Amino acid sequence: MNAKECSLLLTILFVLMTGSVRAKSAKNQISEGNVQYQQGNYEQAVEAYEQVLRENPKNSEAQFNKANALYRQKEFDAAIDSYQKAAVQSKNTDLISKAKYNLGNSYFNRGLKQENDPQKAIESFESGIDCWRQVQQLRPDNPAAARNIEVARLTIQQLKELLEQQKQQQQQQQQDLQKQFEELKDKQQDLKNQTQEAQAQQEENEQLEKQQSELNEQTQQAMKQIQQMAQSSDDPSQQVQQQNQKLQEAAGQMEQAVGSQQQAKENLQQSRLADAVDHQDKAADHIQKAIDALKDKQGDNQQQQSDDQTDNQQEQGSNQPSQQDQAQQKQDAQSQQQQVEDQKANEAEATAEEILNKEEQNREKRRVLIRSQRNVERDW
Repeated sequence: MNAKECSLLLTILFVLMTGSVRAKSAKNQISEGNVQYQQGNYEQAVEAYEQVLRENPKNSEAQFNKANALYRQKEFDAAIDSYQKAAVQSKNTDLISKAKYNLGNSYFNRGLKQENDPQKAIESFESGIDCWRQVQQLRPDNPAAARNIEVARLTIQQLKELLEQQKQQQQQQQQDLQKQFEELKDKQQDLKNQTQEAQAQQEENEQLEKQQSELNEQTQQAMKQIQQMAQSSDDPSQQVQQQNQKLQEAAGQMEQAVGSQQQAKENLQQSRLADAVDHQDKAADHIQKAIDALKDKQGDNQQQQSDDQTDNQQEQGSNQPSQQDQAQQKQDAQSQQQQVEDQKANEAEATAEEILNKEEQNREKRRVLIRSQRNVERDW
């Protein structure tokens, strides 16, 4: 063997040895991360897994374990990203299934944290359902995925029912306010007519001043109510924001009405009846504009309800199950229930029921009460 051949052989052996050392180092680093994970040191565990990923970004085992540690820290957006990468990079069907399962749980948890934006919460729950359906395809023997799908569906249904109930309550409040505004407007117009008569007959206006003061207080109360309604919802969805804009418009008109009434009261105190009539007329006009703003809003709501009903009818028509499908669904449900009862106590991943039980104390209006299951993730 000449010197050149010897040098090439040594180079090859060195490369092989280096690769072996790196593989061993990655395995040791993952083991170290697993120890930190079991001890509850999730930040340190993430650091250990990330060190492996810096050397090999396609190490699906490190990526999955990192996702688990992020999940435990309730960093669900970051966990979603890591679970997705693990599922794409891995060729191990079992690991892919577990990544998809925990990905569904991450979406579900994120939905629970999005209660200020119900539409986004529903989208997250639906993404979780999609993940669990993929798990069913990979592992048909996994009853937890089927159960979680039903949990998420129930959550979505209850959330939609609650939103509809709140919407109806708000509409009723708006109708009551509109009626109240109309009464205020009628009173203001009547008082303006009385002021005009007093002006024509040059009568004393002490009683008119008292009536204007009382009407001013009533209008202020109505203004505060509409302002509270405009600020009561922090839902950032476009539809709700448009509705709040209408409420704010009505509140602004009522605020101007209060100002005009205050000016009318001061004019009556100074026996300036002509100026009082002018401000009374302006006050009535602002109240009418507030009424118009509420009417426009209710009209928009009614149109939206009509559109929603049409969409629902079309969807039901295209997806109406046959009697045979219904019977099959009933049989499948019974089979799934039996699988749930036979489930082992050491199920690999946390279920959506456990997630809900952890969060329900912080959910007063949007919580979902579901049977608890003591299931935890594995730490591999």
